[in-house]
Amino acid sequence: MLQWGVDVIGTISRTIGNLNNEVDYKELKSFINYITTNRKSYNTKFRQVFIFNVQKVLAVNIFPLDKEYWKEKEWLTKECFIDVNLNVFKRVSGNLLFRILKRVIKPHN
Repeated sequence: MLQWGVDVIGTISRTIGNLNNEVDYKELKSFINYITTNRKSYNTKFRQVFIFNVQKVLAVNIFPLDKEYWKEKEWLTKECFIDVNLNVFKRVSGNLLFRILKRVIKPHN
């Protein structure tokens, strides 16, 4: 899901044994916190920054249709799928990863 820009914020799961159980507050807590928190203060995981930059390189160098979509979403100029304040480590690491991968993954002709 992260590879498509979806924010994975939690899960609610059921098995055959608890299929009819109601969803309780404890299960909804991460969803409620997410929608009530300022997105700029969202703590983006390094994994999300990593995946974003890998996908960005693939869009730029390999998949022209993805590149058009990324342009439309204005992600080619971003550091993450969502507008957040990345800390210095995540920002620098993400930019460095992008530059390295862009040189290693050659454009597809």
